[in-house]
Amino acid sequence: MDEIDKLRWQLCDIAMETETISLSCLALLAQRLNWQPQEAEGDVDGEELEAFLETVKRGDAFDLLSLAKLPLVVQDQTDAYFFKLEHIWRFYPEHFADVLQVQGAWIIPDDKQLHRKLLHWFSAEQWGMTELVDIACRWQAAEPDNEDAHYYLCKQRLLCGEGESLLADLCDFWLRYPSTQADDLLLGWCRQHRPDFFPLAVMAVEARCMADAEYVPGESARTRLLWADILHSGRLSPLGRSFVDSLFYKRKAMAWANSRLSTQGEPETPLLDLYRTAEQVVLEAFPKEKPFFRLLIRLEEGQACPLEALITQALSSKIAMKPGDIRDKKELAEELRLAAEKKLSSEAKTEAPRQAESGGMMKIMKIVGLMALIVCALNRFFHFF
Repeated sequence: MDEIDKLRWQLCDIAMETETISLSCLALLAQRLNWQPQEAEGDVDGEELEAFLETVKRGDAFDLLSLAKLPLVVQDQTDAYFFKLEHIWRFYPEHFADVLQVQGAWIIPDDKQLHRKLLHWFSAEQWGMTELVDIACRWQAAEPDNEDAHYYLCKQRLLCGEGESLLADLCDFWLRYPSTQADDLLLGWCRQHRPDFFPLAVMAVEARCMADAEYVPGESARTRLLWADILHSGRLSPLGRSFVDSLFYKRKAMAWANSRLSTQGEPETPLLDLYRTAEQVVLEAFPKEKPFFRLLIRLEEGQACPLEALITQALSSKIAMKPGDIRDKKELAEELRLAAEKKLSSEAKTEAPRQAESGGMMKIMKIVGLMALIVCALNRFFHFF
């Protein structure tokens, strides 16, 4: 034991100066040799020892055995690189992006712990990487109810520029896991791929955040800040700008008849119905008109896209339906159904003559072709005589 006591602080000095060494092994060694600041002897600095032990306690960035089949120099380089990444992330996060941009080919060990760290680091820095999408996808497949796995998968897909194919999963995540992270994902996707839906998505976020409070839609500071941001971004269509502008300078509820949206002359679309309904909600006019009913019908019949459905549900939570409104909605649904059937019937009647005409042309072409074959055969026959 005396010999061990003599060597333990020498070994500690060597360990502190060694760059590439397993922290798991050092943790075991520190425990066996009782490397504690209060026990320090000789030239060992107490503060440096404490910082060293704290690093050892955090453990390796990944399982070093996952690199066992690679050359030793590659193992050391990989260990040093990811140790440096983790150290900078913890103590100097402002320089982390600079380190990530260092050129070079690096091996990513097959280690779940490291993979999840990479997902966290890259997502926090707003960096998308296709390899991380695959990693997050495998994580969610293994743990389908894990909120973090679902979040990082949506986040990396968004950062990699995925558009419409991401929307359903994104809305599902927003509905299943209420959080500011989910709000940011949804709003980020809308800003990038459907800017005209962004002001409406902001209202949906506001409605959920303030579900337990008495509030006037569109009055929260965050909502108005986000509206102002998208209004001045230059990404909204003229109709979208009119909508946001009307929310900022909202009129009395009775002034709805003079709204720019109601006199816009735009074709009837789900987006226009959402705008009109949302404006009435903000004006506290409590809509009981066709635009709102059309949205509800589309929602009930499964015709609304995930984003439209999400926004419609948020708007309807602020509207009290009376028996008369329900009756009017049913009548409108029947009217729309009959109109759709009439349109299909008209299209079928228009298509039938076209098909008949096309069939007649095919018959004529066949007859002409047959006559050409007969003429060719006769020419050959008379050629022998």
